[in-house]
Formats: sequence, C-alpha cells, structure tokens
Amino acid sequence: MEAEEARIRYEKAVEVDRMRARQERATDVRAEQDALRAKRAQEQTEREWRKKEEMQAVQKAQNEAMLKKARVKQQEEKEHLLAIEVQRDRADFERMLKYVNIIIIIIIT
Repeated sequence: MEAEEARIRYEKAVEVDRMRARQERATDVRAEQDALRAKRAQEQTEREWRKKEEMQAVQKAQNEAMLKKARVKQQEEKEHLLAIEVQRDRADFERMLKYVNIIIIIIIT
C-alpha cells in the first residue's frame, strides 16, 4: 500500500514537473513572440519616422527651389522695368534735346 502511494506521489510529482516545464516553455514562447512584436513595431515606427523626415526634406527642398525661382523672376522683372525706365528717360532726353536744338535754331535765325 505504501509503495503504491509512493508510486502515485511520484507520478503526480512527475506530472507536476512536466506541467511546470510546459508552462515555462509556453511562457518563454509568449515572451519571445512579445519581444518579436515589439521589435517589429519599433522597426515600423522607425521606418515611418524616416519616411516622414524624407518627405519633410523633399518639401523643404521644393520650397527653397520655388523661393529661389521667385527671387530670380523678381530680379529679372526689376531689371526689365529699369531697362524700360532707362529707355523712356533716353527718349525723353532725346525729345528735349530735339526741342532745344529747334529753339536754338529759331533763336539763331
């Protein structure tokens, strides 16, 4: 009877050890899966951050190019307007010179 009880206690102890080992393996598997999920989530976050940074850099470069183009156009327009003004001033000067020459000729004659 005692031997039978000892055998039963032994079998129960073996079964408990087996269950404990199974639970530990399951816990380890879950921990590994959790770690893998966390790593993937971190990598995804980093990819999204890099993509956002890249998009911001592209946008900044586009804005700077647009501003540079606008400045060049503005400078060209300013030069064009100055050229028109110089041309008008020259035409006014030549017209005045013509009138002065006419007046001088009238005065001389």
